Amino acid sequence: MMRNMVAVVPFLFVIGVLVFAVFMVLQIDWLINHTLYGYNLTFSLDWAVPYWAFLRTCLVLLGLAIAVVGFLGYRAYRRVEMLSLTPVYVCGSCGNVLTSTWAIIENVGGSSRIKTLKSCPRCNKELLE
Repeated sequence: MMRNMVAVVPFLFVIGVLVFAVFMVLQIDWLINHTLYGYNLTFSLDWAVPYWAFLRTCLVLLGLAIAVVGFLGYRAYRRVEMLSLTPVYVCGSCGNVLTSTWAIIENVGGSSRIKTLKSCPRCNKELLE
């Protein structure tokens, strides 16, 4: 469980930074719409239309970045979870690490068959004594 969370922490950090960026963009919008009118800002479509386009583009791109990072973080979490369920066998004599006791042997006809490994391929010691 802890190994799964270690794989996700960088993604959560990036999502946090992106959410903070969304918050800051919305604060700039609040500043323009509330505070600057107190300093005699006059509304004009000449500056408002490009500002609205910029604001919406920034929010859409930040939302897209949050979605992509979230998806990639979920995939990393699932990959680590699947790898943690994979049994690992270590040969006691040579230290060879095997992630499976299955080996695929190619036939001449192009099809493949699966064979159970009973001994270490490096030192020929029996794996499951």
